[in-house]
Amino acid sequence: AAAAKAKKKAQRDAERAEQQRRHALVVAARAVDDVLEPWASFRRHEPSQCELLYVRRLDDAQAEWALQLTESNMRAHYEAAGWGWSDRKKMRELRDDDARFVLVRQSGGADDGGGGDGGGGADDEARHVHMVFAYQASGGKDALHTLSGATCTW
Repeated sequence: AAAAKAKKKAQRDAERAEQQRRHALVVAARAVDDVLEPWASFRRHEPSQCELLYVRRLDDAQAEWALQLTESNMRAHYEAAGWGWSDRKKMRELRDDDARFVLVRQSGGADDGGGGDGGGGADDEARHVHMVFAYQASGGKDALHTLSGATCTW
């Protein structure tokens, strides 16, 4: 009986250590300053005058814009799936501390390079990807996925 109890404890300890290891991977991914850094050459697409921006937190105008864009692209899909739509819940997801965003901004203002008001506000953004990092084992290997709260809205 003592051996079985010790074996169960060792199994629980191993599971706890594995959960902590997985959590550390997710924390490390969330802490990255700029997920686009390895693809710096793709940040700016001259023919279309678009640039990619990695954003850890949306300002108020960007959040409202992202909510409207997500709703126009995804609401019907949410309702068809039986999940329903809630502006309040979606805004909470967009404002979550773990949310990250890749914004595609239409540039082209000759003076400031930012288009529009040059401030990178919602009027300059064209598309977005909403990401939340999560751990999932894939074929026995570690895999960090970006679980999108809103499918890429191209």
